[in-house]
Amino acid sequence: WARVLPTLTIKDQISRWCLVMSELFYVAGDLDRAEEWGQRGLTIPVLSTARQLYSTLALVQARLGEADVAERTARAGLEAFPDDFQLHLSMAMALQQTGRFSEAMAHYRESLRLNPDQERADKIREEIEALETGRR
Repeated sequence: WARVLPTLTIKDQISRWCLVMSELFYVAGDLDRAEEWGQRGLTIPVLSTARQLYSTLALVQARLGEADVAERTARAGLEAFPDDFQLHLSMAMALQQTGRFSEAMAHYRESLRLNPDQERADKIREEIEALETGRR
């Protein structure tokens, strides 16, 4: 990959391919390969896919139990895309894994504020309630 990357002339298409592969491996349950393809995609400087690559990669890393890595990925994504609800959700998951519950709740809330109708909204509200009452 390191040898091929500098010679790529169709960066948009290759970046999209990396994103699709990362998401397909995630859905298939192969988290290691999902992480590998997400990382590859982020090495290609293409803004059109970067937001989703950061989000997918951070989610995969959180699911792999790599909370510190997931936090760094989500933080990098939030620097570029501060209003992305999925990145806030990924950050919340990573922070929760490291025991930083108040910070996690803030990111869960921000994710809901940015997209109150997201697919996981009810689960996020339940998670916030559980954190507030000390059940997590």
